[in-house]
Formats: sequence, structure tokens, C-alpha cells
Amino acid sequence: MFATAYGLTDTAGLVDAVLTVQEHGIDAVRRLAEQGHEPQATWVAEGHLDELRARLAWSQANRHLIDPMTAADRAPGGKWCGQPLEE
Repeated sequence: MFATAYGLTDTAGLVDAVLTVQEHGIDAVRRLAEQGHEPQATWVAEGHLDELRARLAWSQANRHLIDPMTAADRAPGGKWCGQPLEE
């Protein structure tokens, strides 16, 4: 059910989808605040972007808690390559 909320049929790619949603949320809040929209302008003034960035950083640093692929399973740039990388 959680995966379907991100438009996925299974958990493959779930962490990447969550990270993308977090990144887009940060961009949207920043952009709307720059345009003077409320409540985003107040959120930014109160430091909310720092909180959103901290959440994103936590998700990136702890993706291994959810994502079954290890860092060795990813090609440079974070894309799945299907084979473990040679060390």
C-alpha cells in the first residue's frame, strides 16, 4: 500500500521515489516562498527548509534501512546496474 502511494506496483524503486518526492517538496516550498506565497514564505523565514533538507539528508543516509540494494549494487550516479560493481 505504501508503494502504491508513490505510483509503484512493488517496492522496487521505492526509496528513489520517496527521495524524489522530498526533493520536489523542497523545491516547491522554496519557489513558492520566493514568489511571496503563504504559508511557504513564513515557513522559509522560520527555517522550515532546513528541516526539510535534514529529512532528505536522513533519508539519503539511511536508505539502506529500506532499500535491499547495497551501495555496491549501484552504478556511479546512483543508478541500478544489475550487477555488483567490481572493487
